[in-house]
Amino acid sequence: MRAAVLVAFALLSACGKCSHQETAPSAGAPPPPPPAAPDAAPTRPPATGDSSAVDEALRLFDHGDAAGALAVAESVLATDAGNVRALRLAASSACLLADAARARRHVARLPEPDRSQIIKRCKRHGVELAP
Repeated sequence: MRAAVLVAFALLSACGKCSHQETAPSAGAPPPPPPAAPDAAPTRPPATGDSSAVDEALRLFDHGDAAGALAVAESVLATDAGNVRALRLAASSACLLADAARARRHVARLPEPDRSQIIKRCKRHGVELAP
């Protein structure tokens, strides 16, 4: 029986009428279209500054070391003044340290949605930054 199946398979694949056998394109037919390009995945804007230093500042902040987080965040801001993550960390850390003047300096450089959020966060810690 196995031999009969193998012979039938060999006949089908050699007959040229099977759907699974490749055939050469006819002489006047246009070439097949190229395969479609995969959809481009959305990309995030490139990170600015030293993200590993900002990650370290965040780690320090999360572990309760506001002074260390502030120092690292401000070192990032010295070379990348527009780094929003570092600005947020610096402002939040300054608020935890009750340093309103430093917090105001960093909050003033934040974009509006971040600025409002940090002002609220500082207020919860007893530091008033609203004008």
